[in-house]
Amino acid sequence: MIDLCGDLGAGSVLVLGSARQRAAASPAEVPDAVARLVEGLRACAPRAQAARVKVLMEPLAPHLCNVVTTLAEAMSVVRRVNSPAIATIFDTHNTAAENESPRELVLRYREHLAHVHLNEMDGRHPGAGDYDFRPLFRALREIRYRGWVSVEVFDFTPGGRTIAEESYRYLRRVEAELG
Repeated sequence: MIDLCGDLGAGSVLVLGSARQRAAASPAEVPDAVARLVEGLRACAPRAQAARVKVLMEPLAPHLCNVVTTLAEAMSVVRRVNSPAIATIFDTHNTAAENESPRELVLRYREHLAHVHLNEMDGRHPGAGDYDFRPLFRALREIRYRGWVSVEVFDFTPGGRTIAEESYRYLRRVEAELG
């Protein structure tokens, strides 16, 4: 996967979400699961760095997985791996366990945010629910974020074209409101 991402060009990202693959069978096994994540990321970091790919440790919402459910936990993994090829991602849907606002999270982890996923908390596309994307967009502007922002959805009922068009229009409107 790293090689494939590298073939896409410098600056490609590989998001390590994989809820079922990294979930621990019991809460007592979470530390061991985290240790295996760190070990695996350390092993693949040199190859990712050589391919100019960032592997992103994605925090997942607690209802999806019990291993790495906050940006603080993701950053603990990133710091333990200690490689420029390993970073993290901000995903609106996966902020369910966070105690800080999107702005606070973006400001705190700015140096290691290499991608942003946008969706509603229920997994629909941006604008289909009531998530307020303005504070997140303000924070991204404040840190002069220049990475990719993508729409990640889990409800494809409206169809791909509708999701893309409505998300685009909605997010452009939010962006325009910020001036």
